[in-house]
Amino acid sequence: MRENTGFTVVFDEDVIQSAICGDHASFEKIYNQYYRSSLSLAFRITGNAALAQDITQESFFNIFKNIQKYKGEGSFSGWVRRIICNQSITLLTKNSKMLTDQDDLIFNLESKDLFETDWCDAKIDLVKVMKILSQESRAVLVLHEVEGFTHKEIGKLFNKSESFSKSVLSRAYVLLKDSFVAIDYLNINKSIQEKS
Repeated sequence: MRENTGFTVVFDEDVIQSAICGDHASFEKIYNQYYRSSLSLAFRITGNAALAQDITQESFFNIFKNIQKYKGEGSFSGWVRRIICNQSITLLTKNSKMLTDQDDLIFNLESKDLFETDWCDAKIDLVKVMKILSQESRAVLVLHEVEGFTHKEIGKLFNKSESFSKSVLSRAYVLLKDSFVAIDYLNINKSIQEKS
């Protein structure tokens, strides 16, 4: 049987209550269980390893400082996950001028249908391709498509409207789709040239 990892772990209520009462061993259990998943989530949202580490450390500081605010409404792991997401968005907006390395992957190839090619099947590292997105677009994409947040929830995280999230996600899809199509085009041309 596969061991529960990351945010799927459901802690015994006694561990959470002990942590609320200040038990350091319970804090350590919570930290050890959620640290890697939290770091991974922060990295997926920001695309920046150093920033993800800062977010994770700051988030756990806030979790332990405010653990008594957890009222048992929803899962504890969901509460931790929400704190990581909130901290990620907060630091992204504070560091909005900080840019990730952007490869020259954007090509303006015209297409009327987002899914008219098999771009989802392209054999390419998605993390690398996502570097073409702004930090804001990357965050919205990860929160909506990977973490399952609604557009309304994402808008609230950014202190913007629901339509903000929808439009940012739509533009992110187009950029990613164009990049996959362009990379496929370049790979096909390279293959043809190698055969010549």
